[in-house]
Amino acid sequence: MQYILDFAIRHKSPRFKKFGFAMYRTHLLNANLMDQLYDLYKKKFPSELQELAITDPAMLFRLKAIFADKENKIDSATIYFKKAEQLMRNQYPLRKSQFYYRYAQFLIRHGRKMEAIEMLHKSYKLAEEAGFQDNMLSASELLNSLYIQMADYKNAYVYLLQTKKLTDSIHEWSDKELLFRTQIEHD
Repeated sequence: MQYILDFAIRHKSPRFKKFGFAMYRTHLLNANLMDQLYDLYKKKFPSELQELAITDPAMLFRLKAIFADKENKIDSATIYFKKAEQLMRNQYPLRKSQFYYRYAQFLIRHGRKMEAIEMLHKSYKLAEEAGFQDNMLSASELLNSLYIQMADYKNAYVYLLQTKKLTDSIHEWSDKELLFRTQIEHD
């Protein structure tokens, strides 16, 4: 990815550069590689943060929140998360669902479990409305874990069942896809 980004910058290809950064950023966020994400924007390409201020302010504040958290500036991170949340209102559901999930992870790391539960419910609801089962699964697993930690076994059980249901559904879909591919290859 580093080579692709360097290539796009050297050849002055703004669309390719924007696409490369978006793909790499998504990979780093999904893989939870926050140190590499920090290095990418803070050390290697600091000008890209300024560009995000124009092209995607919601992402800018999400990144600033992540970086402030990494630098142990918890109050600043909270402010950035709240600004990002305001800007996320018109984003598509998957992106909002992922945002609320990451916000919940931040809140959990800093002992704010009740707020995290609220964010996870938002993440789950958005994912459910849009049919994103992977996001629903992530949120339900974390909700189950939080409810267990808080000794709220009734809600923990609800999300344990939901997690099992989603896991089974995802596996069933994967099995059907594999069967379909096998059939195509055979034909």
